[in-house]
Formats: sequence, C-alpha cells, structure tokens
Amino acid sequence: MEFYVQYGPVVTWQRVDSKVIPSVFMDHYHAYWEALEYLYQKGYRRILSVTLCQEG
Repeated sequence: MEFYVQYGPVVTWQRVDSKVIPSVFMDHYHAYWEALEYLYQKGYRRILSVTLCQEG
C-alpha cells in the first residue's frame, strides 16, 4: 500500500504496520453504512468495496 503514497496522502482505517501510512481506529460498520447510504442517495448503484486481507 505504501506504493500509493507517491500519488498523495494516504490514511487507512485498517491497522497497518507502516511508518509511512498513518492509520486510525473507527466504527467500521457505521462508517461503511453511512458511506453506502450517501453514494446510494447520489444515484450510484454499482459500488465496489475492496479490503486488504492480512495473513495470520
């Protein structure tokens, strides 16, 4: 994920072990629901969600 820092600031809401990318903790369910609701109200119907899976 650190590769994308070259394009601008990156902050993740998933915990990552990185000195380059800050992460924050948040209520994922509530934030995800709010974001989907906002996009749906704007007329978007084809929405893709991408998550990173960490091994272990």
